[in-house]
Amino acid sequence: MIVQNIDFSVNGQAIQFSTMAQLVANSVNIAMATFTFSDDWAGYSKKAIFTNGNISKTQILTENTVEIPSECLIFGSLYISIVGVIESPYSRITTEKIKGIPVISSGALSGGEADEPTPTEAEQIMMAAEAALTIANGIDAKAQEALTIANGIDAKATQALSTSNTALDSVSTPEYTAIQLTRLEQIKAVEDSYSGIAEFIVGGNTMQQVVVNGDFAQGTSGWNADSAIISAANKILTITGNGLSAFPQAGKTETRIIINGKYFIKGRCRLNSAYAGTAFLAVQIKGTTGGSFAQKIQNPIVGTWYDIYAIADASTFSGNIRVILYGQFADAATANGKVIEVDGNVSVFAIPITGTPFENMAASEINANISEYWGGLKSVEKVEVVSRGRNLFDGVLEVGSISSTTGLPTVFASKSRSANFIRLKPSTAYKISITTGETFDLALWYYDHNKKFISYVDPYGLPVFTTPSNCEFMKFVNHSTDSPSYSIQLKEGSTALPYEDYRGSTASIQCTDNTKFDLAKLPNGVENTVEFKDGRYRAIKRVERYVLPSSYFYSISTGGTITDAVLVTKPTGDKLIDITSRAILSFQFEGFETYNVLTMDSDIAIGKACNVSTLKYGLIVPKGTYADIVAARTALAGTVIYYELATPVTIDEEDFADYGISIEGVLTSNNEYTEFYTGNYNIFSPISIEYAANLAKAVENLKGGMISLKEFQMMQNLINLEFDARIAVLEP
Repeated sequence: MIVQNIDFSVNGQAIQFSTMAQLVANSVNIAMATFTFSDDWAGYSKKAIFTNGNISKTQILTENTVEIPSECLIFGSLYISIVGVIESPYSRITTEKIKGIPVISSGALSGGEADEPTPTEAEQIMMAAEAALTIANGIDAKAQEALTIANGIDAKATQALSTSNTALDSVSTPEYTAIQLTRLEQIKAVEDSYSGIAEFIVGGNTMQQVVVNGDFAQGTSGWNADSAIISAANKILTITGNGLSAFPQAGKTETRIIINGKYFIKGRCRLNSAYAGTAFLAVQIKGTTGGSFAQKIQNPIVGTWYDIYAIADASTFSGNIRVILYGQFADAATANGKVIEVDGNVSVFAIPITGTPFENMAASEINANISEYWGGLKSVEKVEVVSRGRNLFDGVLEVGSISSTTGLPTVFASKSRSANFIRLKPSTAYKISITTGETFDLALWYYDHNKKFISYVDPYGLPVFTTPSNCEFMKFVNHSTDSPSYSIQLKEGSTALPYEDYRGSTASIQCTDNTKFDLAKLPNGVENTVEFKDGRYRAIKRVERYVLPSSYFYSISTGGTITDAVLVTKPTGDKLIDITSRAILSFQFEGFETYNVLTMDSDIAIGKACNVSTLKYGLIVPKGTYADIVAARTALAGTVIYYELATPVTIDEEDFADYGISIEGVLTSNNEYTEFYTGNYNIFSPISIEYAANLAKAVENLKGGMISLKEFQMMQNLINLEFDARIAVLEP
């Protein structure tokens, strides 16, 4: 038999091949790969990942030579990378993805499938386990009989084999449970957690910012002066009063702002001229007729920037909606020559919040999640996932106390306090305990999700306590000592358990370029995600972003009495998936809410996008907004459409930098109890964590039908394999 072998050398995180035979598509049981590792890899359990196109197969490296999976030997380029893991203390090392090795076409008319598909990781582990047990126990030709005796199994070998197969199926295809973390339920505990990191998926909903040119990158385009002269340079808008009124201002009409909805509005402004009497800086949203809402800063300090923000209810407004930035002075003469500046690097924002997680939040909380200007649709900038063990207190103490009226730290030389906020669940019982011989006299402080002080209790001692219904954070003070070296355990539930050190880890996921990849989510729930699975990160792109040129705006339908519809040709072509017949909720226009009812001549349709036909979308605007299609093209060119891809695109961890995706930190799972939560909650950032819910049952099947739990773990250590989250086992 002809055997072709490729030698790979792995040095640190670099991998390269030194010899290469020609790889031909459709080969089976022909191509082999041999790996030589540097000392950096000593002690790591290793696996090789082979990828060609959308096909990816894993070979566990119990030895350094493995077969190149035949499924990957198709016409194209073969990529190889290595992942290594040490369980305790947890460490993971990955190589770069080696440059593609060409796989040339074969003479076969079609590829076909391999007669013997490459075993899954679980199947490889079971096969390796059987081999390892054979060696470890010195099993001779009567292997089945010896194995039966060792595990307390009777002579019914057929039954043992059946139970073994059942266990294999359970490990190979475990039942998964998804944990969804929302703002009101940010923490999820996983009882009987498994050794090894849980797999998780990070997704996001999309925020929509409807102010066009809110950063003044296009100068004053769209902005109009009132009782003022306006100019823009370097993303700073300057408003200079001309003495015609006490209210010099700049404003713009936004057809994308929909009547009958709530909006978060924001601007960053400063006054650069001295003034006499009372003055204000303000951001305002109002209708053409009736309705007005303003947020003001009274008597601003000259030269100081102010973030001015509020939630405006436009449900009573009518006509076109305007966003206005203005100053207010004692009179017109005082306003003359006064200079107000607006910082386009941060503002101006108008974000619809009706029907979103924003709707019931304070304006200050929304503002905390918006740090810089962005246009159109954007998802959360950064998501943190935190894993904790049973002890929820991080052990960080400092000398001092806390005010019982404000909840703020105070100076107190003979007391000690927790230095950091401790995240807890509302309406939940917790127990505080200590190590033997230490003295405690505790008082507790509760805070809400904005870390605003709620209440204070002083139970004196080691309490079992239940958090208030609006509590998400806590601190404590020990009245009896100023020593920062004592040990304390804070756990969920009312039963004291043996002390264990705090164990926590954090991973953060950030997407910095929404033109390449963002955690965008469509109205039908389809979203882009970043996932940790099989020991590797990957991003799955299911939502595409496309900038519409002016030629896509086809015509204006003026048949309505109160609305017009700008008709948009549905994108097609070589660079796009054909979406001409896709469902109404599988797309979203930047600045327009998706509308799944074709009732265009209605107030509630204004500012929405409709599916007009298999060839056209309709963007609904107030009647007369655009004089003709030329005006509409000028206003709407560059509008972005997001739509569902027919075939999702997988982005490998090695390519994250090219898409603006960064991962920092490593999550670990804690034995018997693991708690996952979002470390810094962002408005649009639901987090899902998946773990194998029926894994314990699978282990029981192994114990009853094949090997004991301890032997299963011994086998794991013996053959030095990586057990990922789906097949990790409980500690004895």
